[in-house]
Amino acid sequence: MYKKATGGQQLTIFPFLFLMMMIGLGITAGVWMFYGKGYDFRQAESSLLNYKLTSCILEKDIDFTKDSIYDLCNLNKEIIEKNNIIKICKNSQDCVDSSSPLFFSGSNFQGCFFTGAKQNDAYPKCSLVSIKKQSDTYQIITGSKQLIRNKLA
Repeated sequence: MYKKATGGQQLTIFPFLFLMMMIGLGITAGVWMFYGKGYDFRQAESSLLNYKLTSCILEKDIDFTKDSIYDLCNLNKEIIEKNNIIKICKNSQDCVDSSSPLFFSGSNFQGCFFTGAKQNDAYPKCSLVSIKKQSDTYQIITGSKQLIRNKLA
């Protein structure tokens, strides 16, 4: 009957479709962020572990036995041995290939500094620091092997 005034109701479909599209995009973005590619914190973890060991060596007198370095530097032994690699050398020119380090946990330190290891996720991300304490030079190599934790507990 009155077809002149019904055009306003038909125009409300555009805001409705816009809102539905925004909700759909929000859900899609949330699912993609949650299930998407994981974050790679290996370099940051390696640098942080190296910093903790460096400050511990400079501040404390360590005898570099397996358990004393974990206790004196407040490191969790189980987590370090499972997810990280550590090598500490004293007065060494090349700590990566050194056969007599003061302390080491883990293996394959050569994989840290391969040219192709920077883009390859199979290799650990490593950090190397040289420090001087009194008349000795210490080289500390730390690396992280874990990509992400899939379990919360």
